[in-house]
Amino acid sequence: MLARRGAIRRAVLWDEDDSAPGAAVYWVKGLRSVGLENQASWQDWLQDAEIPEDKLALARDLSTMVLFDFLIGNWDRFSGGNLPTDSSRQRALLRDNDRSFSTPLLERRYDELLDGLTRTERFSKEVVRRLAALDEASIRTELGRDPSHAVDPLLSDAQIADVLDRRATALSYIAALIEEHGEEDVLFFP
Repeated sequence: MLARRGAIRRAVLWDEDDSAPGAAVYWVKGLRSVGLENQASWQDWLQDAEIPEDKLALARDLSTMVLFDFLIGNWDRFSGGNLPTDSSRQRALLRDNDRSFSTPLLERRYDELLDGLTRTERFSKEVVRRLAALDEASIRTELGRDPSHAVDPLLSDAQIADVLDRRATALSYIAALIEEHGEEDVLFFP
């Protein structure tokens, strides 16, 4: 890309300090859309259906996605093309999270996310462990690592509070499932 640096340099709107806020997105070669937007094709895996051996990692990814989308309030996952897989079709690749952290999150969007969460009964033990450890201090510590945080924070106090509220809801739901079905059946994935 060194040969193209001049064209990039001319195309970017640079700030006075020679910086340009933005995002760098790693391109994943071989992305394939295989119909994962059709939740009916995999939703049973996240409940009590047998998961084909070659789909265990994919099912774990999808379970984590449902929980993650609920946590960050990402209501745009299933609008089309936002849930591809790799060329082996063994893993879900989560991308396009730019509709996350809406404050306030519209009630109908919250309800849709909650519905996705409550249709999921199998979770990753490690993801749930990390979710339980997530608190305001850890969120603020991570956000503080961004160089522009002091001037332009990535999340507002209200957005952080919303994440923590959704975290509490998710953990409460998972605890109720464990009480009803047992830890082994709920914390199904590593």
